Amino acid sequence: MQEQPLINARKSSRDPDIKGTCLLLVNPGEASYGATITKKRGGTLHQFFHATLMSFTHEKTVSHWAGPCVGSPMAVMTVEKLIALGMQKLIVFGWCGSLSPEMVIGDLFLPEFGVSDEGVSRHYPLQEQPAVSSTLSNELRGLFPTVQQGPIWTTDAPFREFPADIIHHAEKGIKAVDMEFTALCTVCNFYKIEMAGLMVVSDELHHDTWKSGIGSKGFKQRAKTTLNTLMDHLPQ
Repeated sequence: MQEQPLINARKSSRDPDIKGTCLLLVNPGEASYGATITKKRGGTLHQFFHATLMSFTHEKTVSHWAGPCVGSPMAVMTVEKLIALGMQKLIVFGWCGSLSPEMVIGDLFLPEFGVSDEGVSRHYPLQEQPAVSSTLSNELRGLFPTVQQGPIWTTDAPFREFPADIIHHAEKGIKAVDMEFTALCTVCNFYKIEMAGLMVVSDELHHDTWKSGIGSKGFKQRAKTTLNTLMDHLPQ
C-alpha cells in the first residue's frame, strides 16, 4: 500500500463547492481585478490561505476564479485546495519572460510542456511526462488565434536567471520562463485534472540587458484585454 501524506487539503463545512473549470489568476493585480468584477456581477468572495475564491453566475454559467498565487509552492497550495472543493479543469493565466526574439512584450504564449527548475514537481511522482490538455489548449487557440506556443522553463529563483542559463535553455528551444507552470502541470496530471495555461509576455530576456514591460501602458492594456476575453469565454 502506497504511503499517504500526513497533511491533505480538505473541504470544510464552510467551503463552497466548485464545478467544472476554474480560472487561476496568478498575479495580485489581476486577482484584485477579478474580485472587483465578481462583486459587480453579484458574486461571492471566499478567502483561503493567501488567495481569494471568486464565484458567480453569468449568463447561466457558474464561474469560479481564484488567486493570487505567485510561485510554485503557493500556486500548488491553492490548486490542492481547489481540487478538494471539486475543481475538474484548470486554466492558468499569468505572465512569462521571453527567451526568444520571436516573442516580444505583449505577445501571448501557450506552454506546451515545461522544464522544471522548481522544487515542487518531484514530490508528485508520475509514470509519464506531465502534459497539458489538448482540448483546453485548442479552445484557447480558438479564442486567441495569434498565440504562440512551445516549451517553458519554470524556476523558483527569479533573481538567479543568469545569461548562461538563459542561453542554454534558448538553445534547446525553450521559449519562455515563469514561476508556476511545471508545478501546476505536474500536480494536475497527478490528480487527473485537465489543465492549460495562457501567458502574456511581460519581459524579454534575450537581450544583453533585461527589458521589462511590466509597468508599461501597452503591456497593462494587453493583459487586461486578454483577461477580459478569457473571463467572458472561459473554456468549460
